[in-house]
Amino acid sequence: MTPKEIRTALNLSQVALAEEIGCHQSAVSRAEASPSRMSGMLRRAYERLEARLSTSVARPTVTAASRDRADGPSDRQVSA
Repeated sequence: MTPKEIRTALNLSQVALAEEIGCHQSAVSRAEASPSRMSGMLRRAYERLEARLSTSVARPTVTAASRDRADGPSDRQVSA
């Protein structure tokens, strides 16, 4: 994935992504404009974000509702 694809998949602005990975917004902008010229540290940060995306896609989010469907009603539910 390109840096911009990673950012849009995370639904983050350039500023929010910069805060997330600990760099300046201009570094995010430069990485999106010219990914081949990224520094090693910034490249590793994007690789970690991409790995986080691939694991979040591979594992569905477990919610209370999906847990209840799988296990039956829980004690938290109040019958009417």
